[in-house]
Amino acid sequence: MSIENIDTDKILFCDYIIVWNNETCYRKSPSTYDGYVGIITKYLYPYFKSKGFRLVDVKPMHIEGYQRHILHDTRLSVNTLRKHHEVMRACLNYAYKNDFISKNPYTAFSLPRKVENEMSYYTEEQLLKLLRVAYGTQIESFVYLAVWFGLRKSEILGLRWENVDFLGRCLYIRETRTRIKDYKSGHWVESQNKRMKTVKSRREFPLSDEQLDYLHKLYSRQAPLCKARNYVCVNAEGVPLHYDYVLHAFQDLLRKNDLPKIRIHDLRHSNATLMLNSGFSMKEVSEWLGHSTYKLTADTYTHVSAENKAQMSKTIGYKLSPYKGDNL
Repeated sequence: MSIENIDTDKILFCDYIIVWNNETCYRKSPSTYDGYVGIITKYLYPYFKSKGFRLVDVKPMHIEGYQRHILHDTRLSVNTLRKHHEVMRACLNYAYKNDFISKNPYTAFSLPRKVENEMSYYTEEQLLKLLRVAYGTQIESFVYLAVWFGLRKSEILGLRWENVDFLGRCLYIRETRTRIKDYKSGHWVESQNKRMKTVKSRREFPLSDEQLDYLHKLYSRQAPLCKARNYVCVNAEGVPLHYDYVLHAFQDLLRKNDLPKIRIHDLRHSNATLMLNSGFSMKEVSEWLGHSTYKLTADTYTHVSAENKAQMSKTIGYKLSPYKGDNL
């Protein structure tokens, strides 16, 4: 069934969601499409199939009912529920714009407030220790790139040697490598995506002397490996590092070296926090991270301002103290 052939007066909402997701897949990255398939298959389709609502019947109270079901009958968080709303809102917006429905239920629906989770990150000393203990391990190159540049997991795994310009002393982020689930076979497969999610995700990093030297040595170490000329992050046999392997190896590395438990993504937070505490502006850090908006960076790293408040107070107190010198 295609989106052009549906009977908008008869099609069930659960069936429409699947048709919409498949027909608009070209607009989404592979990982976004895969995430939508997972949400639809496991949650949206079974729930709305049991209710039997047609697309034209869906009202705000039905969306409210789904939200109540997720929060009361499952162990999913509010933040995860918001991702479900993202799918429903997008497919209903599409239906409204194409005159499949006369009213959009989401115009009269308020999303649940996002819960801000406490961010974890490493100090400068902890990052230095991590770099030392990671050296010589299978995930050495992954950890170094994450710590130095604050790259996303998919950006590190997708980095090829052709994106490292040794003469120009620059590293280019141009593609990603992620894992997506084949819901027909039930297996996870890896996907290379040459289309970055946003224009700002495509960025360049000038290489310092230390970084350039490290990448030169890494390239030389991989030279005997027949497959090493492709991806930067490979194992001892030259095979590209697998997504799941990196996740487990990283946690093992932390545990064996008495480092606080954090997620791999927290290395990105650690990089950003270090730069902000080193005096770089929020705007500079936003461009460095490849955030789509400045607001995203500012909202994410408000804790840095809180940490600096003590020093700000000390500075102002000293400069403007009426008890300083002969002012008593």
